[in-house]
Amino acid sequence: MNTELTSEQYDRVMRVLYENQPVETLQSPEELHQFAWNYNWDDGLEAMRQVINHPLCDRGTALLIYWRAGPGFLYEYHTVDELPDDYLFRDEYALVSALEQKYLLNGFASAAIAFDPKKDEGTNWTKEYQETPRNRPIPDEMYQRVTGIQLKRAAI
Repeated sequence: MNTELTSEQYDRVMRVLYENQPVETLQSPEELHQFAWNYNWDDGLEAMRQVINHPLCDRGTALLIYWRAGPGFLYEYHTVDELPDDYLFRDEYALVSALEQKYLLNGFASAAIAFDPKKDEGTNWTKEYQETPRNRPIPDEMYQRVTGIQLKRAAI
């Protein structure tokens, strides 16, 4: 199986990343994964919500988004209701909680794209924020890699 985007797919991902085209214009799990992989989180969380809710979102892509959102840091609190009113990461907490719930219920279209939170381009996300006290555990299933095709990250 081809692990790289076609030029047409690449162009679609580029338009969503840099020309404010809607996430809904992405037409494959691979495009969604490349978009999430290359997304600048400083641009806000709405695009990641759209990826997670896209009918073609793959389980590997969901796991990538989950770990890049920093659940180890966010889970200092057990529930979103325990967060202080001025907590800066309230939206991130809600995103990660919703993603986790959907993931645990097998709510993604496929599990065809590989992602290993312990080996993401040299980063072991599962070791991040270990010094932060956790009042909410990260479920064991979130630590498990998704096997499947190993995509090559697009040079974007």
